[in-house]
Amino acid sequence: MSTHDAPSLSSTSGARRAPASFDAWRAGQRHHARLPVIAVAGTRGKSTVVRMVDHIFRSAGLKTCIWTDDGVETNGLFADGELAPWAGAMRDLASGTLDVAIQELDWQTVRAVGLPQGAFPILAVTNLCGNSDACLAHWDARVALDAYPSVLSSLAPGGYLVVNAEDYAVAGPAEARYPDAFFVGQSREAPLLKRHLEAGYRGAWVEGERLTVGSTEGSRTPLCRVDALDFALQGAAAFEVMNALLASAIAISAGISSAQVSTALSSFGDAGRLLPGSFNLFRLHDRLAVVERPLPSWFLRPVLRALTTRRRGRMIALLAGVADGSDDDLIEVGRLIGRTSDALVVAGDGMRADQWERVKQGVALNDLVPVMFKAPDQEDAIRRAMKMARPEDTMLFISHRPGPILDMLQADETGEDEALTRALIA
Repeated sequence: MSTHDAPSLSSTSGARRAPASFDAWRAGQRHHARLPVIAVAGTRGKSTVVRMVDHIFRSAGLKTCIWTDDGVETNGLFADGELAPWAGAMRDLASGTLDVAIQELDWQTVRAVGLPQGAFPILAVTNLCGNSDACLAHWDARVALDAYPSVLSSLAPGGYLVVNAEDYAVAGPAEARYPDAFFVGQSREAPLLKRHLEAGYRGAWVEGERLTVGSTEGSRTPLCRVDALDFALQGAAAFEVMNALLASAIAISAGISSAQVSTALSSFGDAGRLLPGSFNLFRLHDRLAVVERPLPSWFLRPVLRALTTRRRGRMIALLAGVADGSDDDLIEVGRLIGRTSDALVVAGDGMRADQWERVKQGVALNDLVPVMFKAPDQEDAIRRAMKMARPEDTMLFISHRPGPILDMLQADETGEDEALTRALIA
């Protein structure tokens, strides 16, 4: 079996076979006069999934181009601008000098301008609201729900649809329109995934501590162990495990071998990725630093759950800033941070006075509240939080503009910020 060979999934009872290889999948797209462009939509996690799939492809020796919120990258190098480099990538795909492209779809953009029907041979949807009633009532969710039919219509005839089977708002419409979709869930006992597998269709799940793809009636192919996924805190971050399952399903649908998928995912945490606003991890002098966005609260909750599950020492939270949100959501952010943290450092320049009052109101809802400190600005708050941290502590940096925090942490990780290093080891 070559590095581009895919595992055979049984075609019994409706399950479709994966392509024999990436070359076979790409040849199929050329036969239908389609470019090998993969699309990934979702409310959260789509940039992470795009980069995981890109890492898998590049580890397999393929030439890639991706378009995310950060811009356009070809073989890992950022391009100047977006539209012109992406148009150039499409020309390179047509000529064969580029192997595959991956595009991130934004709900608001799709709602505003739509998508061409039948454009993508592989389409994936990470999530919509994660079954949160509060999320479904939010304006952003209404935008996503309006855009979702257009996203589903962008799947090419005979293409592969990969969806989060644990998000009912995603899986329900997908199953109704494409019953042979590739369903993904943490457990094969998840109701929609279980029903899907029992009908003989394909899925991906965790079994025996391994990522697994296959079908109930047909073959199952084990992938890498969950505890090999450093970026998922060895499985404690369930949402990152879900992202890895989605990326695996996408890559296998494009003909990448199970062995190549496993090897690439196991090394993804070493890929030097920075995803502003996503779950970024840094190991700093026996301390774990995590950077995440504060809003909306329903996506912050699983992050805090993951960190609580793996924590050994104390949790020191730094709230560097919040975007505009409802009072109820800000209160819930405060409650969640207060419930899980031993200390809270707040950057005074990161939010308005009324926002800070809502956060404090939420913190006070807990029986035990963390010790709170207020620093004049974000840089001082970061250094104060780091000076407080002891070996084995977890530092959670929360900001709607995480760029400066990521820059400082990356500089310390590489030894470039001597003052920050002194603060950590003092």
